[in-house]
Amino acid sequence: MNLRKFIATLILGIIWVSAFSQTDSADSVAVIPKKIFRSTFIGAAGGANIMFGTESLTELKGYARFNVSVDAYVGRWFNKSVGARLVYSGINSYAVDASDPNPDHRIRVNLNTINARADLMWNMSNSLGGFNPYRVWTLAPYIGVGYLGMKPKEATTLYNSEIHTIGMTAGLYNAFRISNVVSFTIDLRATTFDSKDFNANNANKKSSYATLVSGTAGLAVKISRNWFVKKNASGAGKVKKSKRTKGSSESVAVPTSVSNAALEAKIAQLEEKASELEKQLADANKAAESKEKTTQVTVVTVKKEEPKAVATSVEPLNLFFEVGRPTLGLKELMKLETYIANVIKNNPEKVFVIVGAVDKVQGNTDLADKRAKYIYNLLKSKYGVKSSQLVNEGAHYSPEYNKANLNRVVIIK
Repeated sequence: MNLRKFIATLILGIIWVSAFSQTDSADSVAVIPKKIFRSTFIGAAGGANIMFGTESLTELKGYARFNVSVDAYVGRWFNKSVGARLVYSGINSYAVDASDPNPDHRIRVNLNTINARADLMWNMSNSLGGFNPYRVWTLAPYIGVGYLGMKPKEATTLYNSEIHTIGMTAGLYNAFRISNVVSFTIDLRATTFDSKDFNANNANKKSSYATLVSGTAGLAVKISRNWFVKKNASGAGKVKKSKRTKGSSESVAVPTSVSNAALEAKIAQLEEKASELEKQLADANKAAESKEKTTQVTVVTVKKEEPKAVATSVEPLNLFFEVGRPTLGLKELMKLETYIANVIKNNPEKVFVIVGAVDKVQGNTDLADKRAKYIYNLLKSKYGVKSSQLVNEGAHYSPEYNKANLNRVVIIK
């Protein structure tokens, strides 16, 4: 099998396997790009090339057969298996003018070379081994087509004109992970083209194919660290991000081989579980409140004067927030619900003042205002406390909470 037949077979094989690999089974986990730039990469590489064709290079020895090759490209992965890139390749290549029968008089010709093409890439590692952002070596065969131009730096008998043609490329793209963003790359490829226009003696312009074989090494850089996320049960591509709270008692040990998408899915499950626990707590508080009301009715029956004894003052409640956060964590929400059940609901005539503490006169009053307003809306909307029982005074300087670990607080008093 000659070189042209081998390249044609390789191209057909890559097309067939790439098409087959796009159909995921119903049980497989799909990954999708989040945003266009989060699956984009750029790269540059340098190396050497050698040309085979109608005019052989067998007369040249050793390094004299090779010339400089440079690559620059930008690409994007559309999913875990298929991607595309735009590539510029150059700069020079060698051919031999063998028009003189005397081998001693044959000339090595230096050709200015440009190849601008589009490549269709198949991520064989992801297709066969599953998506893994921590994989050390990624292998991606590809095929490409594009413009190829060559011009002799000095005209000879055979090589005395420019060539402008279409080149067909097949290659192997190897990426070795250095970090989450940078990879070391090795690119091996062969580009076949029709070189009939080079030879002035080819009066009939018969097709005369040549192949430029290149190998380059360089670096590729991802535009963003996280390229893909797992689909959730409804098929949507977005997974709710983690909201860590101080009061959470559960922790998840995540090995370094687990993808970020899997971690986000696990966090979403934990948050759903936390919501269920919060609902159960609210139901338990309602049951306790109902029981207390029943007990109070019994007391009224025995002693009519006791229900009138409403407390004129109550203990204030301090609700602490995490740094920079305007909302409460799970632990503080539990404190608030207990306070509502035991204090606010038992003092229907009492007016409760909400204050966002600031540690100094020039403190972060905006954040303190947001926290106070958040508590006011939470009491009114979620827990049904009457507006007549609530007064929101916003941010206030509170010297008793002047320490750094105490000033992230809203007081209900």
